Amino acid sequence: MESCGHIHEARGEDVIGTTKIVNCAPARHGPYVVVDISDDIIVELHRYPL
Repeated sequence: MESCGHIHEARGEDVIGTTKIVNCAPARHGPYVVVDISDDIIVELHRYPL
């Protein structure tokens, strides 16, 4: 899994080959990611109120 938060417009997730890519965007705008890596990789994108 690759996690990044730089490209503001590209919030979301994708898969390239066997690598899951997650971009939560800048935290100052409210988004965050919860990742569960127990059996599978489960990604939840959230936004907290500012």
